Amino acid sequence: MKCKSPRFKKYNLSMVVSFLSELFYHEMENYVKVFYRSLTSIGESGDLKKKIIIIVSSLAVIILLHSTPSMALRTHIFFIGYPKAAISSGIIEDKEHNEVDKDKFAELNAKAYTLTNPPIEKATQGELRNFLVRKFGFLHFAEYYGDT
Repeated sequence: MKCKSPRFKKYNLSMVVSFLSELFYHEMENYVKVFYRSLTSIGESGDLKKKIIIIVSSLAVIILLHSTPSMALRTHIFFIGYPKAAISSGIIEDKEHNEVDKDKFAELNAKAYTLTNPPIEKATQGELRNFLVRKFGFLHFAEYYGDT
């Protein structure tokens, strides 16, 4: 089954779903857990109108949290366990990585960003400084890029 949107002509629906599920599994898993808990908290006697309001508001929150590269990056940092860094750290565009990997990033529709006050990973005591933010449609999703 092909997507009808002209922006995604070369992708079929299964490729898009596979890409999203593999790339953003951790974040989506958290969203699904919260969403499921909110739906089950209504109970079986819950009103359909309440369920629709919860679904729409959950989608609105997801869209807001991934509407800009900086919000997507802060959301990712928050969900990997560093809420203080997500709020307090500054975000700058990583010009060096964006220039060196220009062709690769153009193909991925992505840009590299650097945190000015990065969190320290507990296991390795390394700084989580560089992140890659990919744009998929109108949403942005972040992932750790490494200390390269």
